[in-house]
Amino acid sequence: MYVVFFDATALLLSLITLAAYRKKTLRALSGGRIFPVLIIVVLCSSLFSLLSSIATNQLPRSGRMPVLILTSLYYLANFSILPLVVYYLFNESQSAKRTGIFHLVWGLPYSAGLLLIAVNPATRLLFYIDPRGIYRHGPAFAALYAIVGGYLLLTALLLFRGGPFLTRARKVAGMVFLLFCVTGIAVQRLVPGIMLEAFCASLGVLFMFVTLQHPKSATDSQTGAVTRTMFEQAFSRLIVAKTPFSVVVVYSPDFRELLELLEVIVYRKLAQSFYEWIAAKVPPAAVIARLDEGAYAVMLKGSRDSTAAQYLALDMLERAYAVWDLDPVQVELSVQVGVLSFPEHFLTFSDAMDRISGILKVSDLIGDRHVFYASDIVPGAWTIKAGIAAALKNVLATGTLELGIQGIFDVTKSETRTAEITAMLTLPSGERIPHRELFDIAGEVGLSAKTGTMLLENACRWFVATNGMGNRLQTIQVSLSASQCVSVGWHRDVWAVISGTGIRPDALYLGIGETAITTAGEQLKEGMQFLIEAGVRLFIDDYGTGFTDLGLLPHLPFNLIKFDEIILSDGIANKRTRTILAGTISYLTRLGFSIASRGIDTPEQAELMTWVGCQFLQGGQFGGIEPVRSECERAGTFSAHIIQGESESSMSGCGNRWK
Repeated sequence: MYVVFFDATALLLSLITLAAYRKKTLRALSGGRIFPVLIIVVLCSSLFSLLSSIATNQLPRSGRMPVLILTSLYYLANFSILPLVVYYLFNESQSAKRTGIFHLVWGLPYSAGLLLIAVNPATRLLFYIDPRGIYRHGPAFAALYAIVGGYLLLTALLLFRGGPFLTRARKVAGMVFLLFCVTGIAVQRLVPGIMLEAFCASLGVLFMFVTLQHPKSATDSQTGAVTRTMFEQAFSRLIVAKTPFSVVVVYSPDFRELLELLEVIVYRKLAQSFYEWIAAKVPPAAVIARLDEGAYAVMLKGSRDSTAAQYLALDMLERAYAVWDLDPVQVELSVQVGVLSFPEHFLTFSDAMDRISGILKVSDLIGDRHVFYASDIVPGAWTIKAGIAAALKNVLATGTLELGIQGIFDVTKSETRTAEITAMLTLPSGERIPHRELFDIAGEVGLSAKTGTMLLENACRWFVATNGMGNRLQTIQVSLSASQCVSVGWHRDVWAVISGTGIRPDALYLGIGETAITTAGEQLKEGMQFLIEAGVRLFIDDYGTGFTDLGLLPHLPFNLIKFDEIILSDGIANKRTRTILAGTISYLTRLGFSIASRGIDTPEQAELMTWVGCQFLQGGQFGGIEPVRSECERAGTFSAHIIQGESESSMSGCGNRWK
């Protein structure tokens, strides 16, 4: 006898999931139509599992053929669940055109399993009813579950391999679904009479729906619209998948001013009314996302929606400068609408976001128009940033990272015997991206650690190859990225690079930023101590940009503290700030730290920082950042004006000026 409780519960859970899915607008953000098909297949599996169990329990009165037909339908649905999960996860993680290899690996075992199930009533290879009316498994039943095991492994491989859109939430949902499936198969093999596969599959799909298809963080709490983050993820997926779609941006610039003028309750009522008005105008399958205060994007899928977007934009303008009755307040809102279509108006995510951002920044109407098109907006920051990221990826792939060099003036010795080596990137347009901007973008795309490693290696190799620019340089300074200093064993990776280049450890200063220091764990301190003992010297980079506790500094093994430009600009503001700056440097000097400062661009700044006790000066006053290659070609002129003592004479008599 089979227990039908779990099958009935599975059917109920599947119906709840399907009903909830039909009510959620976020279904438009999912990977095509795969997820609703998965819900329906699980529903069919639960239904036929229940009917098959009831019919099997009634043998021999129910007859063999009804049992065989119902059980075959159950296996057809149940066997399709894991292949659909694999297809769904692949679509969510890759969002790219599926290759022939994927179709072969995915479709061949699936087709073989479906064929086995379809011909089973005639061949009895999988299951049959014996002459005594007892349900039994056939000789090929194990082969069917071997195919299921293959799909379990393929699912695990997809979760492990990841992809551009396979977030942590999707990985967790996939792993939980796998756990449910394995548990169901294992328990029903150990306990006769219990069919748990449909029950566990329904639980898994419900979990995926709750966590992936409609997470709480995906909707705006004020209006119920999709958040900008979720919108951008769906937007990017459609572009990668080359799915035609259109976006209508509805924007009222008056909202920002009204946010300050209206009471909170009245403003929320206005925002809700504005959203509901947009929702009433758009097709049911459209996605409405809140981009900013008073700014919404309506995403329409399909190649025919380009024209529909134009009509929708014109329809929206019926409320331009209309009066909104909020009782007791009446508000007049101006409405502007932007229209973009893929692939007619843009081909990349960055270009599209540039144009959307441009629409939101338009404060004056173009002529008498309230409707703006993609051609009205000039691409900006998003496109530039994407171009820099693409160029950086190419540089890292080819190992051709450019280096920049800037001399550091030693006040005590009145000479430049050390220099900082930085990274730079020259775009095809000829524009040069400086170190800090380059690492900011590298951090956003997950390349800062790799960029920092290549910078360190190239800088050390250059120093060794040029013999310190013909012995003109005794040491070089290289800043590590924050991501290079946070992992366990980070110092071993850094030391492997240093030792592999052949540079003398005492010729190298490594910079660690304040961000890494303020979140310092034991692994950072242990790594620093290891490098110090190996002969490498360390400095705090860009001191003043973070919140380093002065009480922590005596316990960290740094040789040098390098002040950021912000310290310089604040320190010269007035006599009081100069006194504070001098006191801070005096305290740090007594702790045994050498002090350096960036941003020294004028003789006055050089005099001030010398007066307050700074030993090393770096900035335009002593030479700007120049490409390493050109410096190698003219090494003899490096910092010539400093070596000849011009800077020393320019700072004479500075002791009394700042008192």
